[in-house]
Amino acid sequence: MRKPLAAATVLAALFPAALLARTLELVNESSVTIEHLFVSQADEKNWGSDQLGSNRDDVVAPGASFKLNGLEKDTFDLKIVTHTGQECVVEGVHFRTNMRWTVTDKVLRECR
Repeated sequence: MRKPLAAATVLAALFPAALLARTLELVNESSVTIEHLFVSQADEKNWGSDQLGSNRDDVVAPGASFKLNGLEKDTFDLKIVTHTGQECVVEGVHFRTNMRWTVTDKVLRECR
């Protein structure tokens, strides 16, 4: 007779944590280019590096999208910066599954 715990241990070894990681899809349905995306754990004070990259061409143009893979199940704050310098911050996003953040002109008008 096989032990269920042993089988569970083998499955955990075959499916590394990376497969359990979440994806954030940033969809730009606004009329402006998104130049920066910052993600930090909700309890962090610093944003860290730009998730879009450091090159001039690392942007999300209107009508385009960007996927950030590898987020763990946790609570994060998200920040985007448009090419006009407008910032939009969403705090306390609970990543339990893959998520999509659709940015529209209305969303940007309502951002702080």
